[in-house]
Amino acid sequence: MIEPSAPARDVFVLSLERHAHQGWRRLRLLAWSALALVSLGAVDTPSVGEFVLRRRADGVEVLRMDAESQEETSILQHELESQLDTLTAGALAERWSFAL
Repeated sequence: MIEPSAPARDVFVLSLERHAHQGWRRLRLLAWSALALVSLGAVDTPSVGEFVLRRRADGVEVLRMDAESQEETSILQHELESQLDTLTAGALAERWSFAL
């Protein structure tokens, strides 16, 4: 059983992973990029992957979220890393609405 008062960094590990359906996604990304370039000019590309939070003890995924544009990905990663460093496991689970 996970102790809710344990430091979140000791209980969870964060990673940025590629999307599961990379082939089909790559085709949609190319189509989207071509249309966006023609209609809007240069814009940020769509999602670069997904942030995945797993329990260290058993590797079970507790949270998965899309990593949007490069700028948003950087901001979200900083926020998640900061919360892992400062919150307890229980507080992190409550903030992101997942069960320990």
